[in-house]
Amino acid sequence: MKNKILPFRYLVYVIGLSFFLFLSFSAGLYGQTTVDWVELGPNNMAGKTKAVIFDNQDASAQTVYAASTTGGIYITTNLGQTWSKLDGPENALHVSAMVQDASGTIYAGTGNTESNDIGNGIWKSTDGVNFIQIPSTVPNFVSEDWWFIYKLAVDPAGNRIFAATNAGLRYSGDGGNTWTLAKTSDDVELSGEGFDIEVGSNGILLADNATLGYYSPTGNPSAFMLIDTLPDYSGRVEFAIAPSNPDIMFATVVTPTGALNSVWRTSNGGGDWYVVAPGGSTALNFFNSGNNVGDGNGLTNNVLKVMVDDPDRILLGGVNMWEGKKIDDDGFFQWTMRSNGDNNNPASPYYFSYVRPNHYDYVFRPTNSREIMIATQGGVFAGILNSIEFTFEPKHRNYYSTQFTSVGVSGDKRKVIGGTLSNGTVRIDGAGNQTTAKYGYDVYFDANGFASLSSGGYCEIPIIDPMVAIYSQADGNFRRSEDLGVNWSATFFSSDVSGTFTANAGFYAPTILWENFEDYQSYDTTWFVADKPYNTGEKILVKSNNRAFPFYSTTPVALSPGDSLPVKDIISTKYFLGAYDDAIWMTKEILYFGKEPEWFKIADKSNSNYDGTPSSLALSADANYLWVGTQEGRLYRISNLRNAYDYDRADVRSPFCIVSVTEVPINWDASGDPIDVPISSLYVDPNNFDNVILTLEVFGVPQTVMKTTNGLAQTPVFATIQGNIPNLPAFASLIEMDNPDIAFVGTNQGIFMTENFTSGNPTWFVPEDPSGFTIGTTPVYMLKQQLISKQDFTYTYWNGVDSLKATYKGTNNYGVIYAASYGRGLFLCDQFQKPVGIFDPGIGKKSGNDLLIYPNPVSNTANVMITMEKAGTVDLLVFDLNGKVIMQESIRQQNSGTSTIQLSTDDLPNGTYFLQVISDQQKSVSKFVVIK
Repeated sequence: MKNKILPFRYLVYVIGLSFFLFLSFSAGLYGQTTVDWVELGPNNMAGKTKAVIFDNQDASAQTVYAASTTGGIYITTNLGQTWSKLDGPENALHVSAMVQDASGTIYAGTGNTESNDIGNGIWKSTDGVNFIQIPSTVPNFVSEDWWFIYKLAVDPAGNRIFAATNAGLRYSGDGGNTWTLAKTSDDVELSGEGFDIEVGSNGILLADNATLGYYSPTGNPSAFMLIDTLPDYSGRVEFAIAPSNPDIMFATVVTPTGALNSVWRTSNGGGDWYVVAPGGSTALNFFNSGNNVGDGNGLTNNVLKVMVDDPDRILLGGVNMWEGKKIDDDGFFQWTMRSNGDNNNPASPYYFSYVRPNHYDYVFRPTNSREIMIATQGGVFAGILNSIEFTFEPKHRNYYSTQFTSVGVSGDKRKVIGGTLSNGTVRIDGAGNQTTAKYGYDVYFDANGFASLSSGGYCEIPIIDPMVAIYSQADGNFRRSEDLGVNWSATFFSSDVSGTFTANAGFYAPTILWENFEDYQSYDTTWFVADKPYNTGEKILVKSNNRAFPFYSTTPVALSPGDSLPVKDIISTKYFLGAYDDAIWMTKEILYFGKEPEWFKIADKSNSNYDGTPSSLALSADANYLWVGTQEGRLYRISNLRNAYDYDRADVRSPFCIVSVTEVPINWDASGDPIDVPISSLYVDPNNFDNVILTLEVFGVPQTVMKTTNGLAQTPVFATIQGNIPNLPAFASLIEMDNPDIAFVGTNQGIFMTENFTSGNPTWFVPEDPSGFTIGTTPVYMLKQQLISKQDFTYTYWNGVDSLKATYKGTNNYGVIYAASYGRGLFLCDQFQKPVGIFDPGIGKKSGNDLLIYPNPVSNTANVMITMEKAGTVDLLVFDLNGKVIMQESIRQQNSGTSTIQLSTDDLPNGTYFLQVISDQQKSVSKFVVIK
């Protein structure tokens, strides 16, 4: 999850970002391997959108551009009914502002201070499709120029473009090739941070700079004058000029805490200003949620527009939209809240006034000044501004811009859940037709103006029961549901656990869920009650304590009807939780809904040497080792968890606790300086627990990706494997389950991949995506791979009348990789998918060169080279990607050593398949492709 930038590392960051952009756009980091990413959605929700413009080259005003802050630029040609992504390098630009000049040239500014995301200058398009970066706006470290671009504007004649930036108000008269700092009439450069620049129809200029308001009545950018009437706000001011009368102008003044100071008006071109809305009133919470008038969102959400045909009516956007009307010439305006962010319910009488909270831009339709497009924290809305009532509707279809910070994976390939920025927790079922399969559903969303209170955290959908969901908010509030969020409970923490989350807004409590369907080391017991006589050794159907999931066992003794038999419960779960108060918790009963789960504190500050606020967790495949990274940069390994099955053995407050907590030192370099930035992700190789990868959330250092190959040693040693990854913040990591040479890292500029991860210095590259659904340079916050292979479990039972079948679903996504992108929604990659049932737990992985298929791809005949330890029978089975056996052949008396078998593929259509070779001593699997 995002934290703060360290300013002293900006220099290396800017150099690294420039290096990345240069190599990426010149294809230097592309092309070694293709990775097909599939968009999961949501296609009916959207993320933070800073700017929206109507295309002035479309006389019908049907064409609109919208700029997602991290997902790139989208276009619609039907007034927002459907959207399409622009496909050049602009497909993942982090856009903060857009404007179009009279000739139709579009300018897009980048950079977002809200997420400490330095931009990459201004991009422009002369054809409305292809954008190129303006070289003169590449960020510069020495002067801090062009780090953040807050507002763009053009003059009526289209001769100048203006840019309000973090390092001054600049203007260009040659399309952006060269830029000049604006000045006051006293020849003082406006080089401070400025958030707004407005140009009137007569050329008049209004701007804020270094917390002061300025205007140039003649439009001369070198002759600005101070507006000394406005208060010394030290926060932010937003200006608006009436389109029908540029002598009438307005200003909203915001305090340093983001609350309203006042709204001002002038009717004589800026000479005299007076207040039309005072601050400090609970009735005018333009930038506040509820009655919290001492704090607000006005530093980021501050929109001010004058109605096109009425200079005495204005729209002010903060948390919601307000309309102000002039009542008398020198008095306060009448204010009415026109949109409501709390009524996203079709049954509500206020439903048609619903607009997502936190507004960034309002744009009137050129052909109808009573129609408006709104850029919000949750995408684009369209409005109709009638004289009595305003009505709105969302315009999100295929506007893939939701900012996900986490993803939870079920056993169903397309059924996922994820935490988002300001959209709460979202579930995607993957069911229905091509459109509805990508619908997102609100699971946990508090409609209010503060992002931290409506942002989703870590979440899970267990395979054991795919109707269960466990999810959280950014402030540590957790919910548990048996119907995917329709109904829920927040009371499954014991009192000592729940007390750790109070008043910790913005804290994403990391969690991890472990499930095992064949846990023969389990210490748990379930009971079987005989419904008929059973002989010794007879197979019985047993129900687990975990959601009554069934499994087979055998009777150790003969049973009579009504006899009770204790049976080892092999259906196991463990749920780990990182709490705010320097503690890590574990429960084996997270799926027990009939009682409060028993929680064990497996690490804390008082009883073990754990100290820090957890930021990431990773678990070994056998659930014996839990790795914990903290926001302070400390790293811990918690061991002996497999045998920690009750309070005495698992809780560090018990004198008999067997859990071991070891701090693992990680340093910046050989100097020994300890890491002091958030550890954003950890990942343990599923097949070799010594291999552990970690990532750091920091700009500008060559150690944001690190690895150890002796993770189980007394003192593991981590070293950088950054290689050719630019020095960007890294948020996610993954080692492919079936090939330890393949690894992925999610960074602030997309996903990097390596195919030689086991080497001392991996070579990283950006994999191409031939499908076109590229993640591009959108940040990726989480990567997950489905590690559980579980076939559906079907059994027959008698209900007293008929024999019925019951089916408990397993997994159909074994090996599928999922990505939570921060601006493009959720993705999956199924090219690493393995058929369920081919690989048994603990065996079945490819073992060296004991199985080789060539040529691959295959046309008509495949040569299968196998190595046998001794002579025996060999079975060859061909599976499709759904795990169905479509070809089978047995070869008798195969000799020991290496031999080659020919396999005909004449009857196989083009596609991807798995070949499984089984002998008495071994089982091997390899993938092959048929192309004819």
